Order: sequence, then structure tokens, then C-alpha cells
Amino acid sequence: MDYADSVQGTISTVIIRFNKYRLPRVLSMKERVLNGERLSEFDLNYLERVIRDIRHIRHISKNHPRYQALFAQVIGLYAEVAAAALENERLANLP
Repeated sequence: MDYADSVQGTISTVIIRFNKYRLPRVLSMKERVLNGERLSEFDLNYLERVIRDIRHIRHISKNHPRYQALFAQVIGLYAEVAAAALENERLANLP
């Protein structure tokens, strides 16, 4: 297996994992935060883990332009959830 095959295998694995596990979960979280709910500690830990993973794989989008738009959309989705979650926390802590 050469480097290109290895990278393509990594990309395929990341996309499959995202579609099967992460996308449904983040969409559920998005629905909840847009309805004003606060995220649980479990959800926050999950977001932290995903952000760490994104930092590790972001070089893929830099080196493979055809994945840049997808990567940007994924980051945007997580950013939207995080921003709504922060706003919900802020509102919950108002006097």
C-alpha cells in the first residue's frame, strides 16, 4: 500500500464514520440547542473530542481540494451547534 492509498483509506473511513455516527448525533444536538436546550456534560465532551479529531484531519482538506467544501461545511455545522449551545448557557445563567 502506498501513501496515496493510505490517505484515500483515511478519507473514506472519516467520511463513513461521519455519515454513520457523527452527522446524526450533531444534527440531534443542533435540534436541541436551537430549541433552547443546554448540552449535557456528555455532549460537551463529545464536541471536544470531535474538535480534537478535526484538528488531526484538517490537513486532508488542505492537501485534497475536492474535500475542502465538505470539510468547511462540517466545521460550520459544529460551529453553529457550539455557538447556539454557548448562547443557551449564557441565557441560563442570567439573573
